[in-house]
Amino acid sequence: AGVSLMYDYDAAQGVAGGPVDAAAHYSPAIVDGPSGSQLIDEWEFFYGIADRLGLQLSMGGGLFGGATTTRLDMAARPTTDEMLDILCAGSRVPLDEIKKYPGGAEFAKPAVTVAPPTGTRHRFQLADPDMVADLDHIAAGLFGPRDDAALRLVCRRMDHVRNSSVNLAATNRGRPYNPAYLHPDDLAARGLHPGDTAWLSSDRDRVRCVVDADTSLRRGLVSMAHAFGGDPDDPDDPYLDVGSSTSRLLFNDRDVERYSGQPRMSAIPVEIERCS
Repeated sequence: AGVSLMYDYDAAQGVAGGPVDAAAHYSPAIVDGPSGSQLIDEWEFFYGIADRLGLQLSMGGGLFGGATTTRLDMAARPTTDEMLDILCAGSRVPLDEIKKYPGGAEFAKPAVTVAPPTGTRHRFQLADPDMVADLDHIAAGLFGPRDDAALRLVCRRMDHVRNSSVNLAATNRGRPYNPAYLHPDDLAARGLHPGDTAWLSSDRDRVRCVVDADTSLRRGLVSMAHAFGGDPDDPDDPYLDVGSSTSRLLFNDRDVERYSGQPRMSAIPVEIERCS
């Protein structure tokens, strides 16, 4: 069973993830899981771990979790439909109403309303002094004095995969890995050609990768898709089959953003050289 929550309006949070006139769709399970198989829903995996550890799970309603949470019954495993009921609790259109339309429907009512502002915090504060100071600090690190030969690793998407998921032979055209794209002039300056194998290195680690050319890139950039790569301790390093892990080039204990704790994941200083 499933519901199109990702693209619907979440009344509990006041977040529009899709059109204002929400189109919603509930689909019951088409078939039961194969008898004797280990095929389970994703939520069952986490529920099973918590159950074995003696932990109590709670789940909030809405796409991002609601203000109220429901304690799950750890003695009697809920069904997927019961989990969807919890997930959709407090929604603008009740899930029971959505289930009345097997092919999905558009729900223009009830209308979206916005409460009147209260206090002084309903106004935007532009150019907050703390934020401006942080931007100056970041800019100094990104564009300050540095070795002109250094490259910067930036993120990239590839149109045949979602991160590295759905990496199928029918669509990857014989390239299941994530190439390291550079401007052709940057490749030539390092004696590299499209298809060459190279070491991409940062202050933390290095990974083997396949280089390719992209004329749309600015010079000084290496552009790679993330979420690829295998076991870093595998001596065979099957980078041609599973790609190269950009995460190995990042630090999670330095260059951390002070508001959310997220480490720096782009514009990473790197260098690249041909593998001997």
